[in-house]
Amino acid sequence: AYILVDALRYEIGLELVESLKDEFKVEIRPAMAQLPTITEAGMAALMPQAEGEMELVETKGGKLGIGIGSFVLRDRKSRLDYLGSLIPGAVALKLGNIAKPSQRQKETLKEADVILVTSQEIDLLGETIEDEDEARRLMEDVQEKLRKGIRQLAVLGVKKIVVAADHGHLFLEKPHEGMKIDPPGGKTLNLHPRVWMGKGGTDPAGCLRVTSDKLGLKGDLELVFPPGIACFKARGPDRGYLHGGISLQELLIPLATIEPLDTAEVHEKTTVKVEMARPKITNRLFSVRITYQGGGFFDQPVKKVKVIAWANRTQVGEAVTSEYGDPQEIPLKKGEPNVVTLQLYEDVECSRVSIKVIDAKTHIELGALKDIEVDIAI
Repeated sequence: AYILVDALRYEIGLELVESLKDEFKVEIRPAMAQLPTITEAGMAALMPQAEGEMELVETKGGKLGIGIGSFVLRDRKSRLDYLGSLIPGAVALKLGNIAKPSQRQKETLKEADVILVTSQEIDLLGETIEDEDEARRLMEDVQEKLRKGIRQLAVLGVKKIVVAADHGHLFLEKPHEGMKIDPPGGKTLNLHPRVWMGKGGTDPAGCLRVTSDKLGLKGDLELVFPPGIACFKARGPDRGYLHGGISLQELLIPLATIEPLDTAEVHEKTTVKVEMARPKITNRLFSVRITYQGGGFFDQPVKKVKVIAWANRTQVGEAVTSEYGDPQEIPLKKGEPNVVTLQLYEDVECSRVSIKVIDAKTHIELGALKDIEVDIAI
């Protein structure tokens, strides 16, 4: 499986693989993104047979595309069409589909030889959310989604996972007027705050002008990059999230290889039994008895889980105490039951709930007690 993450900076990728070391064999090395560090160029460079064949081209409407042979790669769809022409039968999904795949998607992924997972969450958050603190917080959440996706792929039998990025990014305070410079002018094919593409024009002070062939791109276009973290005056939102240029943060990307330490069958065979003393819930505080029964040859003597109440496709309650261990990550000793007390949220009104036991690391459901009647008098 290949996971291509839009705007994944090297140090974020490093944090990701470090968090997976206990479960996977991981290797990571730094790589240089394709210039200019924009999505169209960077993602095209990650496609098969792209090296030495890419050309910056102008598409309909004056937009930028990347030509490779008879294909013009403009967006995700055109890249997937190109990939399908070279690798028939490759399965392509978005990161959200992998973190929580449907049963049909699971079966498709199990039979696939090559899986491509694309993620544009980081880039989308940086470019669309005005509150920078909120954008940074949500970007951190993407790491957790990537971890879940990687674990899910391992559960489905994937033997090797490669994580790569198209480019990194700068995330600064909103650029002030002193950081903005006039673009070169001339015949402009494309203009980003961090790169100008076209022909002719002037060379603003401190800028770097190169021809496309110097960057490994076919054609006779010229590219101009502003100095340091300066920006060209360009249309669009005025934000501190930027990419396209030649700073280390934009250029340096991770290339990670991740291999499961055990097989997917280990996780799928693991079973947990959930029992209740009463047939229905009559109080917002109630208890369940959970027994870790194992089932896999490599099962651990203790497995940490989360226990939640679920209704109407959302969480409606959580564990508040357990007979032994932390209720937030409950340890289950193999063959030794643990009595867990859950609490339904005050603002929840539902007639039936399910109790789910989820692996604290992989977020895979290990056991459940479904369709429990709720009859709370007060």
